[in-house]
Amino acid sequence: MQRCLLLVLIVLMLVVKVWGEPVCEILYFNELKGLPSNHITRIIQDKQGAIWMATWNGLCLYDGYEFHTYKSNDALSTSDRFRNVVMEEDGNFVCAIDDDFFNFNVVSHVFSRLNGVEKEYAKQKMTLHPLQIKTEISLTDDFGTRWQIAFDGRISYCGQDDNTFTNMPDRIKLNHITGFFIDRQKCLWIYGHDGVCRIAFFDNNIHRLAFSGGAAVKCLFSDSDGQSFWMASSNGMVRYYADLQSSPQYLDAQGHLSNKMDHFGRKVYCMDRFDDKLWLGCKGEGVFVLGKTIENILPDLDVYSFECDSLERLWVATMDDGLKVIQKGEHYIIYNVETPMKSIRRLLLTSSGELLLAGPEGLAVAKIDKDLQKMKFHLYLNQPDNEASLPSNAVMSLLESSSGRIYVGTESRGLCYMEEDKQSFHRMSHYQNVILSLSEWDGKIWIVSSNRIENVDESTNTRTVYDHYPYPINVSHGECAPLITAEGKWLVPVSSGVYVMDMKQYIAKRYVPPLVILNASVDGYRHGLQGDTLLLSPDERNLSVQFAALDYIYNENIVYAYRFMKEGEENTNWIDLGEQHSLTLMDICPGEYVLEMRSTDASGGWADNIRHIKVFVEPKFSETVLAKVLLIMVVVVGWGYIIRYLKVIKRRQREIADTYLKLIEENARIRESEVTTLRRRKSVIGVAPNHKQAETQTTILAVEQLSEYDNEFLSRVSAFVEENLSNANATIDDMALATITSKSVLYRKMKLLTGNSPMDFLASARIREACHLLESTQLLVKDISSRCGYTSQRYFSRAFKRDLNMSPSEYRDTHKILN
Repeated sequence: MQRCLLLVLIVLMLVVKVWGEPVCEILYFNELKGLPSNHITRIIQDKQGAIWMATWNGLCLYDGYEFHTYKSNDALSTSDRFRNVVMEEDGNFVCAIDDDFFNFNVVSHVFSRLNGVEKEYAKQKMTLHPLQIKTEISLTDDFGTRWQIAFDGRISYCGQDDNTFTNMPDRIKLNHITGFFIDRQKCLWIYGHDGVCRIAFFDNNIHRLAFSGGAAVKCLFSDSDGQSFWMASSNGMVRYYADLQSSPQYLDAQGHLSNKMDHFGRKVYCMDRFDDKLWLGCKGEGVFVLGKTIENILPDLDVYSFECDSLERLWVATMDDGLKVIQKGEHYIIYNVETPMKSIRRLLLTSSGELLLAGPEGLAVAKIDKDLQKMKFHLYLNQPDNEASLPSNAVMSLLESSSGRIYVGTESRGLCYMEEDKQSFHRMSHYQNVILSLSEWDGKIWIVSSNRIENVDESTNTRTVYDHYPYPINVSHGECAPLITAEGKWLVPVSSGVYVMDMKQYIAKRYVPPLVILNASVDGYRHGLQGDTLLLSPDERNLSVQFAALDYIYNENIVYAYRFMKEGEENTNWIDLGEQHSLTLMDICPGEYVLEMRSTDASGGWADNIRHIKVFVEPKFSETVLAKVLLIMVVVVGWGYIIRYLKVIKRRQREIADTYLKLIEENARIRESEVTTLRRRKSVIGVAPNHKQAETQTTILAVEQLSEYDNEFLSRVSAFVEENLSNANATIDDMALATITSKSVLYRKMKLLTGNSPMDFLASARIREACHLLESTQLLVKDISSRCGYTSQRYFSRAFKRDLNMSPSEYRDTHKILN
């Protein structure tokens, strides 16, 4: 008996120690982790929140991701041994490098040597801020725990109401400690000659529920009084807690509660109150009903979920044996319900009277009816080509929100909700993890996956993530939903018990990391910021910016976004960068811009830490308004000159063409007159005409604007046209032969001199001849077309109308009236 009491006492001491022990995390940094030197002489934090370390190999900035080292120019100092560094009122640093003193601008990252008066002032500042060497470090964290760190590495703590310090098993692994620093997150930085140690303190109000360890929790059930609750573990143990402060009672195999640790002996996966009794659904052993006696119903079945309806029936979900319903009475009556699913993991009875079945075979829905035969289930399945279908057939959890929306958590495709038409699903792309459970609390939908808790606000569709880091150890969440008490305490099932946390208090303590600019480079070269302004010269167009959200405890889930917009623009969309905390903008046009960057906090929600940079890009002269006006003027004047020149050329070409066409026409008239005279002589004298006398002497015309060669060329063209006015078979080859040129030269010179192609020139001469014949003769149009070289009267009439906008007959009638 004494041995049992002693064993119980030891277990209680161990449990209380594990429950109440505060937690801290220790990290070490040295040259292998990126430090320029293991020898650290000072750590300070600038006004933006960045941690700076003075080392024997330069001044080092740590942004939570990597170390950035800055050294003085060789012309200023031949040494990089930083003996000390202090911060001035303006936020810049005074640095002691060996026996010399320098100013360091934390924005431009430029060193400048101090003069004699400034050196004396710097020495006084160093005296006021000596290197910290003490026997031990004492501090109180944000959670009320007092800590002591001895310089031999021992760590001890005590609570708010306790004056006895307890040693922790961990020790600081630094051989020679020279100082320490406490940052704004209450992290403790201890440094010396062999690196840096960072200690972060966690909230000991997030603790493991007493006596809950040992196995994964499969079921949490709040009893009807709202204070007491039941907890069932995978090892067959069922505990009952009257409240959070009470020690548990244990359910034995006969269904009795005992203060002594005992095992129920069955793996309980669900619980409910029905018929004033406690019902326990077990894996492999059916349902156990705890009343005055213990009763086993549906033995050998895997029971995963219960739901009670308004008709005083209990619905039972089984794995591999479908849906059962139990009607209470003098004896319980069990009915099998026909469903399209055999394996059912979760049940949900909605406010509108619908029953939802979830399992690895999809989602089934039916309206509750007193007559079970009338209940017809509709099965929803994933359709690969339909984005509005169920994302995955493997459904893990269900929830009806206070707004009436049905949420569905799947095993491999995240979260979705059922649309109002009850025919389609809206996929929530942010949630792609395995959804273990869904809950509603504080106006939000809470989603639990294996390593995080997150929520979504239905009204704004905003998302917040709470990762596993608040827990003292790395654990994964259990499959059953968290239990939330009336006071807002969360009981979160994990792989080795249950953790209790005050969610509202935890949310209120969320740290907003300041976002700082680490580096700005233009065209690959470092560029100094002037406050929050960046000026780019006309030849600088490519900008790269490196930045970081300063969270020195937990920055693994911080993501970033940016937007680049014209000054005065609003509602520009943010561009997500993911975990990348740098950006590059290429080929920026001249103008005034605003670059904004932001990040989430460690929980995944966007923090109120937007950083602005005004970017001014100076234009090149060719991009100025004056250059554009001058260019427009040059273009206008140039086009005016070109148009005027073209008009002169066209007029000149028309004049030349008209001149030679008139020449052809006059030669034709002369030849016609001579032929007529000879015919008259023949009729009077009866003598045949002399052909030599009948030969027409072609008039040679010299246009003054043309060269002698061009005049000769056009004379040959004119002679050919005169001779071939009536020759329908005349071709451009014949004309080229007559003018002693090639076809290409003929074409090019005719276009240059007259503005017409060779055949167009011949056609114009034929039309002019046709006009003369229509005016001066009574020849038929058919005969005129033949005499003018047209084989078809229809083609002649079409060509005539195209040039003169009237038919040959209309032309003759018009000129008769005029004459």
